[in-house]
Amino acid sequence: MPPALIEAFAYVKKSAAIVNMTYGLDPKIGQAICQAADEVISGKLSDHFPLVVFQTGSGTQTNMNVNEVISNRAIEILGGEKGSKKPVHPNDHVNMSQPSNDTFPTAMHVAAVFQITRNLIPALESLIRAIGAKRVEFDSIIKIGRTHLQDATPLTLGQEFSGYEQQLINGLARGGTAVGTGLNTKSGFAEAIAKEITQQTGIPFETAPNKFEALASHDAIVETSGALNVLAVSAMKIANDIRFLGSGARCGLGQLSLPENEPGSSIMPGKVNPTQSYDCRNTGPDPSPQQPPRKLARYIRQDPAAKRAADKQARTLTVKAQPKRQTRFKTLTLAERLGPQTQEELLARTLEATATTPDPAESFCQNKTKLLR
Repeated sequence: MPPALIEAFAYVKKSAAIVNMTYGLDPKIGQAICQAADEVISGKLSDHFPLVVFQTGSGTQTNMNVNEVISNRAIEILGGEKGSKKPVHPNDHVNMSQPSNDTFPTAMHVAAVFQITRNLIPALESLIRAIGAKRVEFDSIIKIGRTHLQDATPLTLGQEFSGYEQQLINGLARGGTAVGTGLNTKSGFAEAIAKEITQQTGIPFETAPNKFEALASHDAIVETSGALNVLAVSAMKIANDIRFLGSGARCGLGQLSLPENEPGSSIMPGKVNPTQSYDCRNTGPDPSPQQPPRKLARYIRQDPAAKRAADKQARTLTVKAQPKRQTRFKTLTLAERLGPQTQEELLARTLEATATTPDPAESFCQNKTKLLR
């Protein structure tokens, strides 16, 4: 299982133990559970989670795996014999008031928020700042515009980069919303868990307003996946444009001078490959067949409890968790190495070459007049 999901599970178990102590759980046992959960969160016990994402049910195996690891470690902390289930029982204590139908979707949402807030958003903000700096730098540089790759009316290079900047800002707004937590078995338990997870992680969570909807569907995950896909398309488009504007340098557009991050060619000296653009393009939109099933899974389930459906949703999220780490890395790499400089002399020449071209509206009117004559 992805480490972020195991970490999220441990936060759920720790928060549940804290809340359960207010419902009568022995504080001695509760504190031992919290200490063991902290060790899981730190990664100290990561070798004890061998399961893969392909599971039956609604993630019951992983839930029990987490329960047993925390239980055995808590037993050790209290001086008991590991495997004895005394004095800390994996079901009666660690899993108190937490069926798998609730805990796995909760951990799934928490893990998604962890990945987005810790990795993707900071990298995206860095890229926005880098492109914004280039927008300011290129604000006074006029170039010829293009439609259908043909010469069109002029614009500033800064205006062109402002479009890239706004694309990413929109993506940040779409992907920056938090998704909620799970369900409850006692009155007020869900609200208390959400409050405790918020306190433990510093990220605001809230319980699902309608527990039936939350159990039967995972629309927030579907929406998040879609937002990330849109962001990937934006990044791919920006990378392609920078690559195209820097093509050449003698026989292409050559309007941007790309940074020489790696030697280009052993037989073509001076050739600069757009490696960072290619690197970013590799994390583009998800072409796999996972995307449509994410949207359709909620419509094809027959079991209201959605036991297998929840697991399928979890698998699609966790399987995709690895590429999202790549997306964060590639986005950050592009931001750190976004160093195109303008070929101002070339831009001026191309602008001058098209200066005698009549304005499209004027040209249209002239042609219309000829037709009328």
